[in-house]
Amino acid sequence: MSLKEKAKSGIAWNVVADFSIQVLRFGSSIVLARLLFPQDFGMMGIATIFINFAKRLANFGFSAALVQKKDIDRVHIDSMFWFNTLVYGLVALGIYFGAAMAGEFFKNPQLKDILPVVALAFFIESLSSVPDAILKRKLKFKKLAFSRLVRNIVNITVAITLAVLGFGVWSLVWGMLIGNAIRLGYILFYARWWPRLYFSVKRLKEMAGFGIGVSLANYLNFFIKNVDYFFIGRFLGMEPLGYYERAFNLVNMTRRRVARNIKGVLFATYSQIQDENEKIRIGLNKVLHSVGILSYPIHGLLYFLAPALIYNLYGERWIATILPLQIMCFSGIVNSLIVVFSPVLMAKKRVFAWTVVQIVYLVLMVIAIWFGLPYGVPGVAVAVAVSSLVYLFGMIYVTRLAVGFTFRNFWQNQKDLLLYIVPAVAGTYFLDRMLSLYYGPYSVIKALFLTAMFLSLIVFSHLIWQKPFVSDFFDELFSFIRKRVNSVQGRAHEKLVKK
Repeated sequence: MSLKEKAKSGIAWNVVADFSIQVLRFGSSIVLARLLFPQDFGMMGIATIFINFAKRLANFGFSAALVQKKDIDRVHIDSMFWFNTLVYGLVALGIYFGAAMAGEFFKNPQLKDILPVVALAFFIESLSSVPDAILKRKLKFKKLAFSRLVRNIVNITVAITLAVLGFGVWSLVWGMLIGNAIRLGYILFYARWWPRLYFSVKRLKEMAGFGIGVSLANYLNFFIKNVDYFFIGRFLGMEPLGYYERAFNLVNMTRRRVARNIKGVLFATYSQIQDENEKIRIGLNKVLHSVGILSYPIHGLLYFLAPALIYNLYGERWIATILPLQIMCFSGIVNSLIVVFSPVLMAKKRVFAWTVVQIVYLVLMVIAIWFGLPYGVPGVAVAVAVSSLVYLFGMIYVTRLAVGFTFRNFWQNQKDLLLYIVPAVAGTYFLDRMLSLYYGPYSVIKALFLTAMFLSLIVFSHLIWQKPFVSDFFDELFSFIRKRVNSVQGRAHEKLVKK
């Protein structure tokens, strides 16, 4: 199988697995929202901040360096594992002993009991970083995709079971812990690797230059992703944070379950053609189209369905989530596109240029959020959306310096997608105004009409424009599905013959 075919297969497996994960998480979010309270999700949101900060604090970028470096040996791998284990262990202890102070800072005593267990879940997850990098280096993305699927199935099953039994926020905590443990066992088995007592400072130094750059970018990425949670949790409280967390996770499904998960595939692939800018530009253009095909319609439709979706599935107590969710649909599209550029910068060793853009973005977002706080959760959502657009422009600029992909190239790429989405949004908005005269904002019938209109206009636009990249995307998707079905049928036939 060629490198191109491996990359396409890796992305396809990620999309299939992550679509399954998205369905599971969406369904479980409905159930858990009925069983738990906004403050439970708010506390878990705060715990997530500590997890994400711990990951960045302990991550020196060696996992990424292990994937990017062309020539490695067993000593590189073992040295990285023992170094990571030591550092991650120390950080986990820091979370454990700092839990009481965190509870006082956020004015929530229960955090001091939750965070020690979260620290253990974090440490277990950190042990999978080396086998994860090994599988990425071998382009074994099918195994990685299924490891995430298994973790989510276990996580959701445990969380719902404990929530039904009345464990409250602990159902989310224990679900995370057990899910991480199961994934660690799964990924160690398929990586066919077990650490040996090898350690070399020299090998670590060989990976340190690239790793430190990635680490710095990850530190900034942590603050970028969590500064909104921090401000809301500190100044507005756990309940508003719960509303914000639900809205963010609904919008974030596309970026995390599709765009974010092609990141590893693209980084590993671009690293192998890091000296061929033309091939990288061609790949980047195609990936932007593919992400847009998914992201634009999902977020566009979610904007119109948000009132009925939240009210009828989550319940009346979650109505305050609707407006932030609609605002975040814009930033959801932008963030899905942003994720596509970082693998290029990492493969080209332009992480410090990426870091400068992140610093500007972080400063701008802090200022915007501060001015948005008086307007509550919707004000913070607007601040994040505006800041994200500036970040996108910055990422395009540094990508132009790295591989020659210009603003004009980006506009030409997105202009084709806008030919599909603009008529769908305009027509659905007009129908929404008309139906509001006869149906309430939470009407399921109204939501069904809006869905039918939106999808019909997308199909109608394709019949008019007939853009090849759309047809190619679905041809490749259906081809992948047919191959997998034929493969399963072939294996089943072989088993019958053997019997």
